Amino acid sequence: MTVSELLEALARVDPRSHVLYMSQTADADEADEVLELQAYQAWTYERGCYGRHPYSVWYPFEPEPRKEGYHSVVYQSVSVVVLSDGQTNLRFPLNGGPDGDQRR
Repeated sequence: MTVSELLEALARVDPRSHVLYMSQTADADEADEVLELQAYQAWTYERGCYGRHPYSVWYPFEPEPRKEGYHSVVYQSVSVVVLSDGQTNLRFPLNGGPDGDQRR
């Protein structure tokens, strides 16, 4: 979903409504209120296959080639908005990469 799609959907909603977040497999009583919004430029959106299985992942650092077993990997630099139900570890300096390697 893009910010413009979100804004279009929200234009039809009571502005006093609370914004909740639910993960894909959550039950209705597992919703959390969105308490924090952070906007970032230059996140990496990566997609490809590992073995026979497609994957996609978003992360806030530069891409690096994947290890053996990955193929058809495509990287795209994108701007993102992150919604969370509280403070995230994104407020700390980044030092991990897609394979858990130390970066900065």
